[in-house]
Amino acid sequence: MNKILDGKVALVTGGTRGIGRGVALGLAKAGAKVAICGRHDEPGAEAVKLIEAAGGEALFVRADVSKSAAVDSLIEQIVKRFGRLDIAFNNAGLAAHSSHFTKPRKKTMTTRLRRMSAVPICA
Repeated sequence: MNKILDGKVALVTGGTRGIGRGVALGLAKAGAKVAICGRHDEPGAEAVKLIEAAGGEALFVRADVSKSAAVDSLIEQIVKRFGRLDIAFNNAGLAAHSSHFTKPRKKTMTTRLRRMSAVPICA
């Protein structure tokens, strides 16, 4: 039986615990291959095990999305593994004092994702 997200690839930032992990699991149950990122390996590995136990396919990438280079690497790893990226659920939290908010950026994560023709972004 086909699921609504069969053939799609989803990214959930902050997908290692809490709301993000729940969303990642839901996307996997709906048929998507799911990439999750977070800053800590152990919760990432646990989230991947949960997704796989539910019959999904998952990839964990250790990444701090407040760092431009980390976002670039994250997207490259997802595309290398799954060949595409269709859905982005931006759940990772950033502290208000983070340089992400206080320093000008040439490119934001949304800009990077828009460059990928397969990724529709809703603001």
